[in-house]
Amino acid sequence: MYYKVEIEVPANTMEANAEEALLRLTAGTIELVQVGFPPGCAGLAHVQIFDKSWQLVPWTPGESVHWDDYVFELSHDYVMAEPPFELRVKAWNVDDVYTHTIWVGVIMREEAQMRSGMLPVTISQGVVESG
Repeated sequence: MYYKVEIEVPANTMEANAEEALLRLTAGTIELVQVGFPPGCAGLAHVQIFDKSWQLVPWTPGESVHWDDYVFELSHDYVMAEPPFELRVKAWNVDDVYTHTIWVGVIMREEAQMRSGMLPVTISQGVVESG
């Protein structure tokens, strides 16, 4: 399954006052995390992703990802086995003029698929593939 959340971050939003959004998932294994930075971010919009108190993206505690016109992808084999099945997205924006909307997507093999032996469906450049 593919899950996605967008987070709008106003100009002059410092880390101490970061915006937060929840990406609600199900039990299963996260296979890929994507963070999309639209054109114009100029590396000024920052994102961190947490599972409870554990910083999942980037792995280095206290660091953030921040780019311009780029989709950051991180392959994982990260099991979400205990509720709540959600990721907390924290974002701030040191741009002093523009609001930026960042999106976070997760491709996940859900617990039911893992138990039944079903093959996950993946999307690669607009083509749906199974297996």
